[in-house]
Amino acid sequence: MPKQKIMLKLLERGQLGEYYAVFLEAKENGELGNNITPPKSMASLLKDYAEHKPDYFLIKSQGPKNPGNKETIGAIGASYNARIKEGTIFNQFVKAKYRGRGIGTEVANEVEKHLAKKGAKTISMSIKWSFFRQMRWALKAGYLPSLFLPIKIFDGKIFVRLRKTIK
Repeated sequence: MPKQKIMLKLLERGQLGEYYAVFLEAKENGELGNNITPPKSMASLLKDYAEHKPDYFLIKSQGPKNPGNKETIGAIGASYNARIKEGTIFNQFVKAKYRGRGIGTEVANEVEKHLAKKGAKTISMSIKWSFFRQMRWALKAGYLPSLFLPIKIFDGKIFVRLRKTIK
C-alpha cells in the first residue's frame, strides 16, 4: 500500500483556533491520556503567541486514494530562542489511529530542520517522566537528558528535559 504524504501547515495568528481544536477533539476522544499536556485554553495560546511568537503547525496527511483531501492528523509547536540558539519542540500530538507509523519522527525531523534554518544549534523538549514510549523514542532520535535543569515541574507534573545538538 502506498505511503501517506505528511505535510506541516504553519499557522498564522488567525488560524490558531485550528491548532487548539486538534487538542479539544483529542481530549473528547480520550486520545490525550495523562502524558500529553495540551494548551490550557485558547486565551493562553493567543497570549503565548503574542509574547513569544512560537510556530504552531498542523500535521496534515494526504492519502494515496484521495490526494486532494488533506486530513489533519495532529499538531506540533516549536519556538526559537536566538540568544542561546536553541529551539524547543512542544505539544507534539498525532491521532491514535496514525501512531506507530513513523509520522511523529518524520514531523519532528521537519520541525528540527525548520528550527535549524532559524539558527538553532540545539533542540530541546520536555517529556513527562512517566511517558516511557515517548522517552524511548527521543533517546533513539538522539536526544539526551539536559545537564542544565534536567527536571522541570509544570502544572504539578514532572518532566524530563532532553536536548539534541543539530549537526
